[in-house]
Amino acid sequence: TAIAAYYANNKQDYALEPSLTFTHVFFPVVAGANAEDAAQLKLQELNDNKVPFSQAPQHGALFAYHLNYVDRTPDYVASHFGAAMADALLAMAPSNTVWQGPLQSDHGYHLVMMTANKPGRIPDLTEIETQITRDLLEQSARAMTETAIEAIVNAYEAKIDLPDSFLPTTP
Repeated sequence: TAIAAYYANNKQDYALEPSLTFTHVFFPVVAGANAEDAAQLKLQELNDNKVPFSQAPQHGALFAYHLNYVDRTPDYVASHFGAAMADALLAMAPSNTVWQGPLQSDHGYHLVMMTANKPGRIPDLTEIETQITRDLLEQSARAMTETAIEAIVNAYEAKIDLPDSFLPTTP
């Protein structure tokens, strides 16, 4: 079908980026304090007490951005934490019960509960058939409009009459 052919030729346009869902507990680097050691101690406490995702706000320091990140792309996460931490998060296995870390960011150290780590992928045609159909119809409408405009333009002959004062003079 035309829809399947369009999908086959344009699959990459529909690629879904990887996405991460996590919460974190933040430990800023402050003069006179060892943030990494504090994070390591808190990690033990969070896991021993089976602290859930929802109780993350009760621990650690206030972070400049968000506490919870839901279905966020690696680029978005990197803009808040730095590329190195975004890469570390991408490599992390998800768990709804285990805190992991500490991970170092551009701002300090973080303990993370990663609840979803979805890899990038190209959706099956059945998942996005409605969108593909709409895109194919839009492409067809654009092509028809361009053809109609071209036919109208080609039906006319343009003639420009300039006054003699605009014509070049020969020496």
